[in-house]
Amino acid sequence: MPLGPAGRRRAGLLTAAATALLSLGGVLGSTMVKSPAQAVADSAPPTPSVITAAVERQKLVRTLVFRGDFATGRQTEIAPTAIAATGKDGAQGESGARSSLVVTKVLVAEGDRAKAGRPLAEVSGRPVFVLPGALPGYRDLLPGISGDDVDQLQKALASLGIGRGGDRSGYFGPGTKAAVAALYRRMGYEPPVTGARTEEAVRQARTAWEEASATVTQLEQGTPSGSNGEATTEGPDGDGSTAGSGTEAGRAAGPAADPEGARKRLREAKEAYDLAVAADGVMLPASEAIFVKDLPARVSGLPAAVGDRLEGPVVVLTSGGPRLTGYLDPTLEGRLVPGTRVEVTSETLGITVSGKVASIGERVTPGDAKDAKGQGQGQGKSQGAGASVNGNAPYLPVTVTPDKAWDDRLEGHNVMITVTSPLTGTAVLVVPQAALLTGADTHTTVTVQGPGGRERKVRVTAGPSADGLVQVTPARGEPLREGDRVVVGR
Repeated sequence: MPLGPAGRRRAGLLTAAATALLSLGGVLGSTMVKSPAQAVADSAPPTPSVITAAVERQKLVRTLVFRGDFATGRQTEIAPTAIAATGKDGAQGESGARSSLVVTKVLVAEGDRAKAGRPLAEVSGRPVFVLPGALPGYRDLLPGISGDDVDQLQKALASLGIGRGGDRSGYFGPGTKAAVAALYRRMGYEPPVTGARTEEAVRQARTAWEEASATVTQLEQGTPSGSNGEATTEGPDGDGSTAGSGTEAGRAAGPAADPEGARKRLREAKEAYDLAVAADGVMLPASEAIFVKDLPARVSGLPAAVGDRLEGPVVVLTSGGPRLTGYLDPTLEGRLVPGTRVEVTSETLGITVSGKVASIGERVTPGDAKDAKGQGQGQGKSQGAGASVNGNAPYLPVTVTPDKAWDDRLEGHNVMITVTSPLTGTAVLVVPQAALLTGADTHTTVTVQGPGGRERKVRVTAGPSADGLVQVTPARGEPLREGDRVVVGR
């Protein structure tokens, strides 16, 4: 059946489309068909590339990097346990007998610097303050005692411009009493005193001295025993004291009395009175004055607030600032010496500071006896630097001191310590160590790649190396210049 005009047009279009598809398939097929020679060429390994590096001129330095930790400074917790007596409040005993410990004032804020002889807080109206000294206070400092702690007190007072008078070094005598009283009055407080017990001891010693003095006077004047007459004598204060036959001294006087024995008893009574007076009066209670080695110290904690009944510390001080200990691999022993310059970087804080190596200790294995940390000092609980570190790996402890005081923010941070040691005094030619080749003739060479990929061997002498670079000196007549490209791999 013959096609009409529309049918003929459709048939023509279909024929054209089929012809185009066949042509495209032929093209694609031709691109996928390879000759045997082409297939072999495509399967061969690629032409090897050459890796080069530039010859540089620079000073050669060795870089050593290890980690370290900043410990907090020496911490002292100030925790009064008693309230001292004063001459006005009638409290009893050397350290007072009032049992109510209440925070009545807090005179500092966290971050403040605690200075010597300035109150930090008040507990039940009494001041708590610090004085300079390495020896922790372990007892009340009382009149009449001697010791290194008294000497430390006298030196601390002297640093504040308060002298000890005529007292010898290390003896708490009348001059030291006056100095302590002056310190308290400078702070605005009544000086603490030893209390009623020593006052009673003075009264009794005075009475005994008066009686012994009256006995000697009666014997010297020949007053008969049992006489109603009265003899007047000089008492301890030079006043006119009387001793009659009704007194014990009067009964002791008589023809059979021993004048020499009476004079001896008088001397002993006078000595006892002097000792009683020396032990009475102004003192320094351990509950109020805290000795701290490094002042001024930073107020790092205020655990109690005004109105709290005190059951622990009222102030926590941190003295000496942060302390840095580095952990050097024991296999690197000898690579570091005291005095070496270092850079200390806290990646967390973005701080880099400089310092130097102060000391290098003996090998430490975490957990052994040498792993003990430095202890705090002062009254109350003291805190050390923390637990074992360095991932429990052995190390050589490296103490680093700063050029300037460490930033307090570094406390508790793990840091990177970088040491750069110069190996050459001036700039020298250096190449990567991988560029050096040693042939069968024992000569060392580098391969220099020139224009167009041409290569030439240059004999060199190798020098010091550090951080993957080595100094090279070309043999005479063999050119090697800064900027040349040397082969380091293929």
